[in-house]
Amino acid sequence: MQQPLATGKPDPTKSANAFAIEMRDVGYRLPDGRLLLHELNLAIPRGQTLVLLGRSGSGKTTSLKLINLLLTPTAGQIFIDGRNQSTWDPIRLRRTIGYVIQDVGLFPHWTVERNVALVPRLEGWPEQRIRDRVREMLLLVGLDAGEFAARHARELSGGQRQRVGVARALAGDPPILLMDEPFGALDPITRAELQREFRSLAARLGKTITFVTHDLREALLLGERIALLAAGRLVGVYSPQQFLRAQEPEVRAFVDSLEPTPDAPPQRPPESAPPPNPASPPDAGPHPKPAPQPEPATPENVPQSDPQPPPPTGPPRTGGAS
Repeated sequence: MQQPLATGKPDPTKSANAFAIEMRDVGYRLPDGRLLLHELNLAIPRGQTLVLLGRSGSGKTTSLKLINLLLTPTAGQIFIDGRNQSTWDPIRLRRTIGYVIQDVGLFPHWTVERNVALVPRLEGWPEQRIRDRVREMLLLVGLDAGEFAARHARELSGGQRQRVGVARALAGDPPILLMDEPFGALDPITRAELQREFRSLAARLGKTITFVTHDLREALLLGERIALLAAGRLVGVYSPQQFLRAQEPEVRAFVDSLEPTPDAPPQRPPESAPPPNPASPPDAGPHPKPAPQPEPATPENVPQSDPQPPPPTGPPRTGGAS
């Protein structure tokens, strides 16, 4: 049976247990009274990837931190796996939710193995199971345990640190994964590689993933649904195809910001309008004649504005250099 897609306003006839994450009229206000999030309603089914898209300051990261109780909502309710968030122990909740951020947050003086094993050790797993899990997670994110497990985090490249960050977030086998612009600080080539790897990984693991980005291309590539936030309010929730067709001004602003790249080149001209012949200049007149091969110079094709000089009339020269 097909799962429901992520939606905006939750259906009051459905049990919260039908969703991995459900936010009902959630708000967050700072102590000084400034409102960062206003009546956010989202319902995310298990095993699906929802992208939170928006400009800087739109409430994306605030929403993510409210899910794992790094921030406490000042209004509304949040349900995690059908259970009201207020009944969870915050530490227990965070250990059941993987969290990946842009600067990774690895302990630089720890080895890769120790970083990845953090949650399993906190949970009291047997050492052999931890070692096996570390190897499994490193392999999952494309790193060889024999080469990387003993390295310190400070010795890794940016892309390698991000892979280790994902491995650490998955090591405790959490059902939910939160990702806050995890690839935003990487160079374009590494970022594109990790985006493709993550898309494949998400399909294999079947985790419920909430992914924050301000990059529409990334949202269209990774998200099964896209929730657009603007000034702390939810504009709407869309499939990637629906997003490209939606007419809300904030949606159009994002779509219009897309520029051609090598991965998404401009549209080719229609077949009814073939490209001009490169042998004919653009201003060659209404009836330019294509010339696949250059023609030899003849009196007929020599420009009249550059007449040839008359032949000499004196006696022919003899001797000397030719």
